[in-house]
Amino acid sequence: MQVIMLPVNQILQRNIALFNQGKWLFINPPDADFFPLCLTSNIHVLHQTVDVFNKATNTNKAYAFDSRDIVEQPNKLRVSAQVGLHSHEFAPFITSGNFDQALLFMPKSKSQFSMLMHMALSHMNKDGCLYIVGDNKSGIKSITKLMQPFGNVEKVDSARHCTLLCLTLEKQVSSFNPNDYLKYATYELGEREWECASFPGVFSEGALDEGTALFLQTLPLPLHGRTLDFASGAGVISCFVGKALQHISCDLLDVSAIALYCAAHSLKENQLHGTLIAANGLQGVTQQYQCILTNPPFHTGTKTDYAIVTEFINTSVNRLKKGGNLYVVANRFLPYTDQLKTKYSQVDVLAQNNKFSVYKCA
Repeated sequence: MQVIMLPVNQILQRNIALFNQGKWLFINPPDADFFPLCLTSNIHVLHQTVDVFNKATNTNKAYAFDSRDIVEQPNKLRVSAQVGLHSHEFAPFITSGNFDQALLFMPKSKSQFSMLMHMALSHMNKDGCLYIVGDNKSGIKSITKLMQPFGNVEKVDSARHCTLLCLTLEKQVSSFNPNDYLKYATYELGEREWECASFPGVFSEGALDEGTALFLQTLPLPLHGRTLDFASGAGVISCFVGKALQHISCDLLDVSAIALYCAAHSLKENQLHGTLIAANGLQGVTQQYQCILTNPPFHTGTKTDYAIVTEFINTSVNRLKKGGNLYVVANRFLPYTDQLKTKYSQVDVLAQNNKFSVYKCA
């Protein structure tokens, strides 16, 4: 069956000759479909999400890390694999190596773009070129001003409602230190306070979002037994629970390396530690839990995607111990109640307002 490639891959296919020479760095390709078109190219790929890393390396593993190791040695949050001439790396950042050319797939926000551009340019050889590709609705048409201080910017191609830009490096770039982009905020709920780290590209508003606030207010503390924070992000839920219940053992799972990097720092700021799990949903996770907590994502990029939560609901029941509970907060308009009832014998609505519902499933 013929694979229908994403538009960003189609515009790259139109310019496939670019990849015939030099040592390339790819940053955050949205899928693995483009790699078979450039098997003879020398490419190192940074995947900040483990789902695409696993697809590119033909595996469905989950990877566990100790949060204390990540704070002390950021390189510990790293998995690598070689596929032909392509080296793939799941990690929050590139920390070594120099490249002749780099290709950055446009991220969701300009702040994340600026950080990734800084990282890429700091690993470029003299007179190197940074290419940026993205859908025209991604904001790519408005980033030229962010690039111009570093060199000359040209449009290489425009097709399939996408744009391909090229920045030729003309000025020296300062070294990249990820902790320069790390910020902290104090979260408050009732009489409780805790700290959380944030990073460009990680969902964090510097204050509790309404759904998480309702969820934490509703949780029937104390919880007991080993707990999983699914789609943990920067660790807002785990740090709240951990500070309230010092005895609890909590694992934090997310698809994103930078989210897990933030979570490690969030835990440290609250004098906590835990196991960080990089996984695509619950694929590769074998541990069973007494309790699973989640404010699950329902977007892929900018598009609504119910499949993420549907798969989680279908598989979460297998990760609970006998007598264990799943606690979920979700937008009221999302069709999860019936789905939960197909997998759990008891589904209770613990709290509800005009936007969100909190469910307990057993």
